[in-house]
Amino acid sequence: MMEELKEQVIDANIEEYWESGGMLNRDGFEKAVSVLSGQANEEKHRVSNNSLAQVENMARFSKVHITPEQKYLYAVLRGMTGETDRRPDSLPDRSGTMPPWRLDDRSLLAEVLRLTDETNLDPFMRAYPNIFKSLN
Repeated sequence: MMEELKEQVIDANIEEYWESGGMLNRDGFEKAVSVLSGQANEEKHRVSNNSLAQVENMARFSKVHITPEQKYLYAVLRGMTGETDRRPDSLPDRSGTMPPWRLDDRSLLAEVLRLTDETNLDPFMRAYPNIFKSLN
């Protein structure tokens, strides 16, 4: 019963996320929800120092404040390669969505901001006009 309720909440939230322009597929979104809700804290993901350094560099360049939680989420999503049961070449959950490992670094950080702090999403995206052309 509780698992069904969790699925209903995720289904409702993922539709809202996708409608706002979200690019993460269901697996990435569910991992993000798990990390953000603290459920993943029990399993403590190993994160790459390179991923943490990369997110700090992007934050510094874009002049956007990134919290430790956002850095951690970025690093967890970046490290998701191969954690899914789905074949990488399978059809996306929704047109335009993809697994986290298929997103470039700036696009993945944009998705982290979309999920956690939309006020910094536009300033971050404007710092990279060649990546996020639709804003310019």
